[in-house]
Amino acid sequence: MGLLEKKIDDEKFLNVIRKMAKAGYVENWKYHGSYSGTPQGGVISPILANIYLHELDGFVAQLRANFERGQQRAKNPDYVRDDSTNKGLNQQLKQETNAEKRHDLLAKKKEVQRHMRTIPSTNQYDEGFRRLRYCRYADDFVLSAICSKEEAEEVHREIETFLKDELKLNTSKAKSGLKHNTEVIRFLGYDIIVQNTDRTVKVTTKNGQHDKKRSLVGQIKLRIPEEKLKTFSDKKGYGNWITGKATHRGFLVHVSDAEITLCYSAELRGLAQYYA
Repeated sequence: MGLLEKKIDDEKFLNVIRKMAKAGYVENWKYHGSYSGTPQGGVISPILANIYLHELDGFVAQLRANFERGQQRAKNPDYVRDDSTNKGLNQQLKQETNAEKRHDLLAKKKEVQRHMRTIPSTNQYDEGFRRLRYCRYADDFVLSAICSKEEAEEVHREIETFLKDELKLNTSKAKSGLKHNTEVIRFLGYDIIVQNTDRTVKVTTKNGQHDKKRSLVGQIKLRIPEEKLKTFSDKKGYGNWITGKATHRGFLVHVSDAEITLCYSAELRGLAQYYA
C-alpha cells in the first residue's frame, strides 16, 4: 500500500484496495482469511503485482547501468591476423598473371578462409565488455549476461538479497539458478536456446569478391518444448505422439467435415496463438 500511496492521494480508492487485499477467499464453502499477498484470481491481482514488482524492475535497471561496460567486444587476434593475410593474398591475386602462381595463391586463400570460419571474430572472454538483459512477465523473470560465472553469481545474489530484504519475497529454488548458454532455459513455456551451426552460405563482399560466411552463430531462438506438445496431444486424445498414429473420435462420425474442422480448430487455436 505504501507504493500506491506514493502516487495516489485518493483515500477512498486506497481503502477499497485495502479491503480487496483483506477480503479472503472461500474454498469448499469454508472462508479463509487473507494474511499476505493479493487475492488469488482477483481482477486486481495482476496490476497490483506489476506495481509491486516494478520496484524490482527499477533495481535491475540500476544494476544493469552499473554492470555494463564497453562499446563492443575486442577483435580476436587470430581472426585479425587471418583477415590481414586474406587481404594480402587478394592484392597478390590482382597483380599475379602466372597461372601456376595464381593457383597456389588461391589454395592458400581458401585455407586461410577455412580456418577463419572455425574461430570467433571477436574475443569471447573480453574483460572490457559486459552486457545484462532482463525480461519479466508477472512474477517470472529471466536475465541473460555476458560475463564470467563469478560475476553472474554476484548478480544472482544481489537480486535474491533485494527480493528478500526489500520486497519480502523468496525465489523458487526449483526454478531459479544459473545456466550456461549451451544449456536450455525454460521460460513461460518456451525453451530459450543459443543456436550455432557449421553451415556456411555464399556472399558477395562490398568490393565484389565472392566469399563464404557462417550462417548462424550465437543466435537466440525460442523453441516449443516437445513435452508440452505431447502433453497437449495426450490430454485431447489425438493419438500416439511417438508413432504419429491418430485416434478417431466416434462422436464426430455423423457430423459434417466443417463441424469436425471447427471442433479441432477450437482446441488447437489456443495453443497455436500462444506460441505464435
